[in-house]
Amino acid sequence: TWFVGNIRAMALCAKEDCFSGVFVFPNGSDPFQDMNSSEEVQEYLTKSIPNLSRFVSDEEARMLLERPVSSQWTVESDRLHVRDCVLFVGDAAHSVSASLGQGCNSALEDIRVFTSLLDDTKDDWSEALTAFTTERLPDVHAMKIMSDFAFPQTPLMRIEWIV
Repeated sequence: TWFVGNIRAMALCAKEDCFSGVFVFPNGSDPFQDMNSSEEVQEYLTKSIPNLSRFVSDEEARMLLERPVSSQWTVESDRLHVRDCVLFVGDAAHSVSASLGQGCNSALEDIRVFTSLLDDTKDDWSEALTAFTTERLPDVHAMKIMSDFAFPQTPLMRIEWIV
């Protein structure tokens, strides 16, 4: 992971001699949006992230300009059910930063908790849905907070995070 101001770049080894990566930047501050050539991308990377630039070929720099830009959101709610007929689990209940690596784990935990509550309530969905919100909401809120601060927000926090 590299930090450049308020932008971070992350790369993971996908297979031998191949990396997969992502740039994360605040909404509206995409450094690549006004670039038109792979040379501009390479120049930016060489200047801003020299340790990363050596891994990016001209072809990959060109492809970076053509990539779709997505948004990352976290969700917070005061309940995980609607009346006695709808239950929110997984990303519908707690979309969190992929960098936490907890999306699948928390979705499986949701199902484990809900099936246990159905057993406890003898399949009374109305009671189980309410109990699910009561039991899981504190964990869901904790995941949102962890997601919001998955990476340090200031240079001082970055130093503390590394140490």
